[in-house]
Amino acid sequence: MSSETKGEAKSGKRTWLRVVLLAIPLAMLVWIGWNFRPWMPEGRAVYLGDAHFGDYDFQVWQRKNGLADATEPFATALFVRKTSGLWTAYLLDIQDTYRPSISLRKESSGVAILYGKTKRAYFDEERDQFTLYHYDGGSDVREGVMIDSEPPDNWWQRLSQVR
Repeated sequence: MSSETKGEAKSGKRTWLRVVLLAIPLAMLVWIGWNFRPWMPEGRAVYLGDAHFGDYDFQVWQRKNGLADATEPFATALFVRKTSGLWTAYLLDIQDTYRPSISLRKESSGVAILYGKTKRAYFDEERDQFTLYHYDGGSDVREGVMIDSEPPDNWWQRLSQVR
């Protein structure tokens, strides 16, 4: 191999290395931008899904938090109402993920709220009771706030007043 050919090969490797080294930070910035949604206005709520089981309607919404909560910029809530009744909002989680994979599944006397395949909460229709499961294995019954309009209303402000 001539010295000219070796020089061209080294130059090609350097160019490839530069492209890779520039692509990695760019990919990280795109990922951060997609997940944290810095362009989304504070307080904006996004509809994630709904379900109807028995006499109950369910809706899931996610709200963009303010800069004070920059590391966990989203709050997700479950809205529950007995058919034609008032909605009650329950805070599911404060998280750093936009549009988490949340599904609702009918189980015995209530509805399981799943994050992926993990049961995150349970709404007992017989007791009208919401239980939130913690990542450490514990759980507690949470009070919701009633809203007199359609979701998402201003549930985050009302929940903060309850606490």
